[in-house]
Amino acid sequence: MRFSGDRARGTWAMDRGYIHVYTGEGKGKTTAALGLVLRALGAGLRAGVVQFIKSMEYSEIRMLRRLGVPVRQFGRGCFIRGEPSPEDKKAAESGLDFVRRMFATGGPSERMGARRRKGSAGMAADGLYCSSHERGGSGNGGASCETAPGDGPGPAFAGLDVLVLDEINIAMKLGLLDAGQVLETLRLKPAGMEVICTGRGAPRELVEAADLVTEMRNVKHYYDAGVKARDGIER
Repeated sequence: MRFSGDRARGTWAMDRGYIHVYTGEGKGKTTAALGLVLRALGAGLRAGVVQFIKSMEYSEIRMLRRLGVPVRQFGRGCFIRGEPSPEDKKAAESGLDFVRRMFATGGPSERMGARRRKGSAGMAADGLYCSSHERGGSGNGGASCETAPGDGPGPAFAGLDVLVLDEINIAMKLGLLDAGQVLETLRLKPAGMEVICTGRGAPRELVEAADLVTEMRNVKHYYDAGVKARDGIER
């Protein structure tokens, strides 16, 4: 992987980003994606998370905010059982539209160009970052604030190097999103942005289009012995 720019000054980016798919029935898909976010932050890259279906305040969401990673959720706060409702579908479609508009704001190379044009008088000067005190975060280049429901992506999501689309696979499997529209959106991805799609049931079209696909296989799980989800481990 080659990089462009000056890492020390926060003006570097990957020359090419790839599409990952983490799918399968086993535990660990979101966990793996968030591990990649942590690695990206350690390398001086900027990351963001968009979640489909989910809306609960999981432990990882609280930590991501402390690290300054912007998070948006497009779910209704409940697990979908049976036939999804029109409200479920509308929430997922809003999430995909959010991603589409985010891609339109440009990727890491545009962020670098903006900084060069506006100078280095502070990250907030180029209009691409939020100040860290808005959410109390300090990482991710200071971009820790989020947009309100119904708003566009906002500056916190502009110029990301890594984007996690959590549970977008299951959103397609449940019929909340059309696989063709998701692929069409992914084709708009900025060249230097890495995108990770997680969730069970990734459609064949996405698997074929992705650059990396990992399938989590459930060999053994303590759920089967009656162990419930635990804070800090499963949620």
